[in-house]
Amino acid sequence: MFDVIHKWDTRWLLRLIHWPKRVKFLHLIRLISRTGDGHSYPVIAIAPFALGFDPTFRLFKIFLAGFCIERSAYFVMKNSLRRKRPTEHLSFESAVTPGDRFSFPSGHTSAAFLVSTILALGFFDYSAFALIPLAWACAIGCSRILLGVHYPLDTIAGCLLGSSVAVLVSTNTYFATG
Repeated sequence: MFDVIHKWDTRWLLRLIHWPKRVKFLHLIRLISRTGDGHSYPVIAIAPFALGFDPTFRLFKIFLAGFCIERSAYFVMKNSLRRKRPTEHLSFESAVTPGDRFSFPSGHTSAAFLVSTILALGFFDYSAFALIPLAWACAIGCSRILLGVHYPLDTIAGCLLGSSVAVLVSTNTYFATG
């Protein structure tokens, strides 16, 4: 079963990294990926309070709890499952140097979906504006595949991890009441 899944994952990765226009957009793909490096997350967490939209610090507490849970789960999964990066299985070089050895789940994708889902649930109140951070998180996940540092299922797992933790902390009574 795992062999079938790995073959599917590898086939899709190779299709995406051999996309003819990929090279043309590589600079943009790298830029998108860098927005998920984590440098902006503290600013995103504090901005609603600083701008007067979150006087009770409710969103900040949700971000803080979410990152504590998500990062812990991410590190445990990544270091327990130890899935090697695509470049160790296949004969190609990734377009960026990954920060660690293992690929499952995608930490960039997980963090991006944590942030975007918290914003969608707590700040944009399910409005059409919620699609903006969610589209950004999808772009982060796609960029990680196109850069050759993750398989598609790594990013899908990151999406599920980040969004699940976001829903968990966003709907928790302690944080929801402010």
